[in-house]
Amino acid sequence: MKQIIPYGNADKLFDLHGRTCFIVGAGGIGATIAKAFAQKGAEVIIADINAHEAMQICANIQAEGGNAHTYTIDVTLKENVVKVVETVLQQFGKIDVLVNAVGVSATDSAVDFNEKAIDRILDINLKGSVFLNQSIGKVMIAQRYGKIINIGSIGGVLNHTTCTMPYSISKAAVHQLTRSFAGELSEYGINVNAIAPSWVHTPMMENRETAIYEGIRKGVPFGRMMAPHELIGAAVFLATDASNFVTGITLYVDGGYLSCKPLY
Repeated sequence: MKQIIPYGNADKLFDLHGRTCFIVGAGGIGATIAKAFAQKGAEVIIADINAHEAMQICANIQAEGGNAHTYTIDVTLKENVVKVVETVLQQFGKIDVLVNAVGVSATDSAVDFNEKAIDRILDINLKGSVFLNQSIGKVMIAQRYGKIINIGSIGGVLNHTTCTMPYSISKAAVHQLTRSFAGELSEYGINVNAIAPSWVHTPMMENRETAIYEGIRKGVPFGRMMAPHELIGAAVFLATDASNFVTGITLYVDGGYLSCKPLY
């Protein structure tokens, strides 16, 4: 059989040197991935609506010898997303990797969620994700190369926590938009995948009811919540040449939650 694609160098499969990585969302997951990518040699661009938070993460990366830059972005406004992406492209010449880590949540019963809260969650988590994939997708089509990583959730697969209906809807949509973009962009050499974590110990999970933490302990086979750094391996895999023949998947990093339910 004719060798279509030459064998790769295993030593460089997980290398990010020379890659420009655009990470949107400076919260716990986005910040952790940004730091890890910088440690792997990438030029990291962090964008968030909270400029102060993004600058703090950037400063931490630079203090450790990494290359990092920041931009302020409002993912609910398509024209702003397009403008920021154009500015990044002008400054750096390319965007090799997008990590879409935007996400907000709120709690209320499904029948009582008010329209304003629903709109905010869907505008950021869903429409923001669409705008980012569209804008970065066009850049990568011109490059004929790129990696897009959307951060989903097991909440997009099942009702993992009560009273978070709009969040679960938005993350289910993120998984589907990942498949949609993957199908259309594959001919240009672009990989589009998602990571769906279970409960991650980030600011979003602070100050919850004791019953939530106890439920996580009982429901996750490892018996605990995930630390943000435990997503690094999946993110590096999907951002590098190690995943060149992987597209359209949602990679579950959930401590076995979806696979098995302990009885006691």
